[in-house]
Amino acid sequence: MTVAETQLNPRDGRTDVREADWSTLFGRALDDITHIVQSEARLLTAGMRTVLEAQLDRIFAFLAIGGLIAAGAVCLLGAAILLLHEYAMLPLWQSFGIVGLSLFAIAILVGAFVSRHPESYASF
Repeated sequence: MTVAETQLNPRDGRTDVREADWSTLFGRALDDITHIVQSEARLLTAGMRTVLEAQLDRIFAFLAIGGLIAAGAVCLLGAAILLLHEYAMLPLWQSFGIVGLSLFAIAILVGAFVSRHPESYASF
């Protein structure tokens, strides 16, 4: 018998063993691919987790700093209003008006400065 005939007409159930070998090999290859994909997914999740934790820490710090700055600004505004009221002998409504107009003027100046130099804020 030739090799081709042996493969077509096997003796002693050799094709069953050969088919079992191919199915086992295919199953192992599929398991290996599955393990590789799962490992890559775990690596990606671990990497993303550290990046996200760092970003969350920055966001919380930014919010805390922003809150503290806002509270400080309110205190400074109140102090400016009371300074005008007590030492300049102005009524409260005039003190509030002067401080409000001053803040409005500062906002206009800052807006003009930022619109003239937009490239310096492009990195933010």
